[in-house]
Amino acid sequence: MQQFWGIACGFATAILMACSYIASGWAIRRTPGLNAPTLLANAFIWMGLACVFGMALTWRPEILHGFWPRFPPVVLSLSCYALAQILMFIAQRKIDASLLVPLLGLKLPILMLLNLMFLGTRFTWMQVLAVVLTVLAAFLLNRTGKGIPRSSFCLVIVACTFFSLSDMGLKLEMDLLQNELGFSPALAAIYCTYLNYLTGGILGGALTVFLLSRKPLRLCPDSTSVDANNTLPPSGSNSHPPQQQFPSSSPQDSFPSSQNLNRLRILLRSLPYGLIWIVAIIFLNICFALLGTVNGNIIQSTRGIFSILFSPILVACGLTYLEERVFWTVILRRLLAACMMAVAIYLYNFK
Repeated sequence: MQQFWGIACGFATAILMACSYIASGWAIRRTPGLNAPTLLANAFIWMGLACVFGMALTWRPEILHGFWPRFPPVVLSLSCYALAQILMFIAQRKIDASLLVPLLGLKLPILMLLNLMFLGTRFTWMQVLAVVLTVLAAFLLNRTGKGIPRSSFCLVIVACTFFSLSDMGLKLEMDLLQNELGFSPALAAIYCTYLNYLTGGILGGALTVFLLSRKPLRLCPDSTSVDANNTLPPSGSNSHPPQQQFPSSSPQDSFPSSQNLNRLRILLRSLPYGLIWIVAIIFLNICFALLGTVNGNIIQSTRGIFSILFSPILVACGLTYLEERVFWTVILRRLLAACMMAVAIYLYNFK
């Protein structure tokens, strides 16, 4: 039964993560003035509120014992995640979700290099084969549809590096909670999620307050206003002198309220991504606790497959600004690339 629930949580994670990148793409591409840091800051507010609600339901007083020695791993994991997610949002302006999500499988060779450099880990020939298969799948993916710009591909590589560092910090947090407080693996995983994203919610709220306190941008002068040199029309000209602009008729009167409405729109449009992502992370950490990180990563790699399967559904619904309309042969090649990455992750963890 434990294995069944672990597998169920893993597939739930894959589906939710594929949906989260669709939600972030919708927010970024449909909301004027919304950039990657702003989306993440507003999403952190929603995720922090969700964590407050979750901690109220599962509160354990011992979590406060020796909290500060456990705080540096929280900062490491959260900072690396935030940087990685910002880079992913920037790349998402030019890459559809069905192309972007399978590329996250490139975490595998990056994790291999990090372990080789910092931990001196030795690798089997099966693991080396898995890395080669992952790179081949990435190149195959880049040859489907409209292709991936080189700059966006580099952003994804850097993002995968920060995601890997974030995972290392999260593993350190879970080990500390289990060893020092005697938490079960599942409870330690859930509380790691709460601590990370509650801290992120506080920082996201502070950043949002800072952005709200900034002086609103002034509108450009009206075309009927006096020119920069304040000169009158030439003598004998048929031109009329400029009319005086009264404050009551200035379009700047309604500008602060329209700007506040736009900020509220940004906050609300970050809600779907924020809530979907935090639920996905909770399912992911429970999956790790029940099955271990090896099996959890294998199941999580199917997020690329789900993302590709969602692509024709979005096109059929008319959401072509989220996914380009492509031939079924292209979809099959993308699906093949995602499956190759899933097989690579299995080979990497094969014992």
